[in-house]
Amino acid sequence: MSPRTNRSTYCRDQAEECALRSSLAAVPEIRDAYLQLELGWRQLVADFDPAPSIGSDASSRISARRLTNRSLNENTAYKNHCT
Repeated sequence: MSPRTNRSTYCRDQAEECALRSSLAAVPEIRDAYLQLELGWRQLVADFDPAPSIGSDASSRISARRLTNRSLNENTAYKNHCT
């Protein structure tokens, strides 16, 4: 394995770990922090692998969508709580 592949694999593993931890987090701020870390790791994967694989691209889109949906749900819940 080349050093580039090792770095990509490490970053991909870290992204998956952050995704798992975000799904287990009970506190919204912690969950969002893990999602942000996941997206950061996935960006590093993209930097190391200029030609993204189908799986990593799909995972990034799913993670970004999950983050957006959670943020929207939390904002709605907060607004409903305040009114």
